[in-house]
Amino acid sequence: MANKRKINKINNSDEIVIYGIGVYAKKFYKWYVANNKKNKVKCFLVSSTEGNPKMYEGIPVIDICEADEKIKKTVTVIATSEKYHQEICQIAKKNKIKKMIVLSEDDFQEMLNIVSKNIYICGTYYHILISLIKVMNNSELADICLIDGLENDYIIQYRLKQSKIIDSVICIDKGKVLEKPYAYKRYIGITEKKKLVRNFESRYTTEFKRYKKVFLFFDINNKMSRYLQAKKVHYELIEDCLDFYKIILPLKFKEYIDYSRSVKLIVDNFIRWKYVGCGLSKYCDSIEVNDEKDILLKTRKIKEVNRKEMFEELSEKSKAIISNIFINDVNEIEFDESILVITQPLYRDGFVPDIDIQVAIYSDIIERASLEYKKIYIKAHPRDDFDYGSAFLNVSIIDRKIPTEVLNFHNKILFDKAITINSTAIYQMDFVNKKEILGVDYIKKFMSAEEIAKVKYNL
Repeated sequence: MANKRKINKINNSDEIVIYGIGVYAKKFYKWYVANNKKNKVKCFLVSSTEGNPKMYEGIPVIDICEADEKIKKTVTVIATSEKYHQEICQIAKKNKIKKMIVLSEDDFQEMLNIVSKNIYICGTYYHILISLIKVMNNSELADICLIDGLENDYIIQYRLKQSKIIDSVICIDKGKVLEKPYAYKRYIGITEKKKLVRNFESRYTTEFKRYKKVFLFFDINNKMSRYLQAKKVHYELIEDCLDFYKIILPLKFKEYIDYSRSVKLIVDNFIRWKYVGCGLSKYCDSIEVNDEKDILLKTRKIKEVNRKEMFEELSEKSKAIISNIFINDVNEIEFDESILVITQPLYRDGFVPDIDIQVAIYSDIIERASLEYKKIYIKAHPRDDFDYGSAFLNVSIIDRKIPTEVLNFHNKILFDKAITINSTAIYQMDFVNKKEILGVDYIKKFMSAEEIAKVKYNL
């Protein structure tokens, strides 16, 4: 195919020049960087520098009339809309550009589909945030797949598309994919796996195998990870929240720690009769964590990518773009004598036996906070769907969709204090003066011995 010849010519060139600085040129640049680590882009050429940036990703943007002989002899890729191709080719020939590769829109689309893009499968707003940061810091070309209710959030979908950070937004409603009831300890036959794949692909056409890398944030008792494993798709796991493997895993999924040290895991991965979670599946290539120290899971897959350093790598422009995706106006927050209460879905996650106890816990926290602070803000966990605004009339609500880390982007103190049971989000809050972590022992006093015995976890 002509396209294959064009790609080979581009990949075999030590240096290239990209003609254009619009959407097509930027997408092609991301594709090129993702697939050519050793080669480099010499510059971007434009017909006129008026209204265009002087640099893009540290690479100069040059008027074609000012191009020197070295640039003119370098392979030049025309990466613009097709309607400008004829005019640009005439300008290029007039300026003695000797080696041109013109990409049609079909060429361009096919090129993007050739192991060039990553895909991030996101089930929470925090997942979207981390995905955006990784894409921007690494100049990746990537798609985002929204699941677990995010597929119904049309505002976030619109903002992601408008941001131009992500190439495509894919929405999958896992609830519409039929699956035989699954229990963690039950072995699954080949027939059940084939049925899951068939049911999934009868509704959705996304071919995950064509992506360069597939990133997933959570693979424990998760239909999406079961589909990937049944389809034999390799994926890279990013921890579900900050220090998940250090703090949450020993508390909620302790059985995986023993499982990671057992011969049973080796057998399960060899026979493939069982879905394996927590990054221990043979199809999970790596587990990315914030801090690998003191993680009890026994595996060589763990790699450390410090979250603080990742956030610090963002430019101010990137922070503003990401902030606009999640938040409207941070100036609505009144700093003077204010406290931020960070909730958690205690009932939904099995820490308390009913929702009334969860409400009593936060009622106590709010009542004590009102004795010291004039203004109380509540930031509910994205999975905590209790209506705190109706239950407590003396509080202000911050949209649960906003990852708390985004508030750091405004480079100012917003609250005097933040308080939580044990949400890991509090560790990365630079916008508060003081932090208080009550700990899971705090919730015991709201339950009788019989109620404590009913809860899912050992408190």
